[in-house]
Amino acid sequence: MKYKLAIFVALLALVYTRDYCRVYSCGTVDDSDDLEYCAQRDNNDFGNWNVQQCVGENMFCKTFASKAPGALQYPARCEEIKPEVYQKTFTASLGTGVDGDYCESYKDCHRSYYSKGVCQDNVCKVPTREGSKCKVNIDCPMEHFCNSKSRCTEARKAGQNCTKEIECETGHSCLRLVEHDKDENICIPHNYLDDGVLFAFADTGYFREEKTDLLEAKQLKPIFSPYCESINHVQLGKNLFQCRKADTNLNSDLSRKSKGNNCIIQTYTNEDPQKYDVLINKTERSLCGFNKDNRAWCPLKAGDKMAQYFYFNWVDRMNSFKCSRFTQNDPESGSICHDYYVAMQNKDEDLFSYYKFQATVVNEDSAQVWANTANNNKCVAQSLTLDFWNGHYATFEEYTYSK
Repeated sequence: MKYKLAIFVALLALVYTRDYCRVYSCGTVDDSDDLEYCAQRDNNDFGNWNVQQCVGENMFCKTFASKAPGALQYPARCEEIKPEVYQKTFTASLGTGVDGDYCESYKDCHRSYYSKGVCQDNVCKVPTREGSKCKVNIDCPMEHFCNSKSRCTEARKAGQNCTKEIECETGHSCLRLVEHDKDENICIPHNYLDDGVLFAFADTGYFREEKTDLLEAKQLKPIFSPYCESINHVQLGKNLFQCRKADTNLNSDLSRKSKGNNCIIQTYTNEDPQKYDVLINKTERSLCGFNKDNRAWCPLKAGDKMAQYFYFNWVDRMNSFKCSRFTQNDPESGSICHDYYVAMQNKDEDLFSYYKFQATVVNEDSAQVWANTANNNKCVAQSLTLDFWNGHYATFEEYTYSK
């Protein structure tokens, strides 16, 4: 009898430790105000979880901070939790608005002895021009900076020489192309440099240099890069970087039959700068999420088609705005580009695509965030992962991954 009981316990343990992902499907929606549970499981814990949208504003299923599916509280109750607000409210702050910023009165615009900004049609406009006297950069009109002679000077264009980041026009950085001329700094458009290009920052005080601890051990790591066409670079020295192809999943489908299955990641992290295009394969583990088909998902990488779409969709939208380099682009600071602010107020999906890129690729817990939000049912997006979507459902069907 004891032998049979031991076998039964072992089989039971095997069932409950298997790696199948759960299925999160839409249950029958209860419109009553006293809805208590927003997710209920079937008898088999590894089977279905029926999910329904919580009733009321800011009501959604309570999960633990890790947002791991296995950490979902059971029974999952509806609670009022205000998600992070993407649409921030403009806060009037005296004199912080630069040329082109949103404003509600002239007091919101930067005013100084040399430049008294005015508010016209909710846009800050400065009276200064090329050659006008100035003290600080924001005294000058858009695409100008205050030079060492305290005069407004037109910003440098692509390919022109520079000494500081602020001298380049919007969407450009002041970089030194190492293999061309070690002493020449030029303005380079963002996402322009090809794979293999070695570069350094001309204005090191403007950038936070990466830690160099790993360089001695010859362990390079990919870094998200707005300077390289492949949106990825590696650090070779204290102020020496090289553009490399971004990490990419070998299997573009990104799904696995169960959690823990190996995902083959293609990376380009050879320590020899001459071997920048040498491919190295590494493995990462797939994760379960709140998906509708009991699949596990490989971590989304910057080189994957979906991630590239997120990033460049946002870049194209931002490039369509007429904004100053010196705007804070933060409504709470009182300095935000007018075009950008209007787009935020309209919950522009193209702007939200950058948040998707950050949350699912760049952030520390990005692998789990991607697994959680990939292949969601609409009811899951409106309950278990509501704080991620924050009401941006217009591109939901485009975003949720399917084969």
